[in-house]
Amino acid sequence: MKGHFALREWGFEEVKESLDKMVSSIVKRLVDKTKKPVLRYMIRDEIQEMRGIINENSVNMAISLNDKIVEIKHGVYVSSDN
Repeated sequence: MKGHFALREWGFEEVKESLDKMVSSIVKRLVDKTKKPVLRYMIRDEIQEMRGIINENSVNMAISLNDKIVEIKHGVYVSSDN
């Protein structure tokens, strides 16, 4: 329980959305906003703003295993909903 208290003290909040849902919503939002495909680093940067530090491999897995995201070329993604 000490760890949870320290994290709150430092400004970290409990994650309320799973990483795969977060990735899907980020891609959809960015594609809708820019009308362009989204680069992997843009997804990572958005997740880091919301969650703080995150492992690059976790982001890659969340992208590659997500059926709501389509890779149109290496490192470039769109939402399958668009």
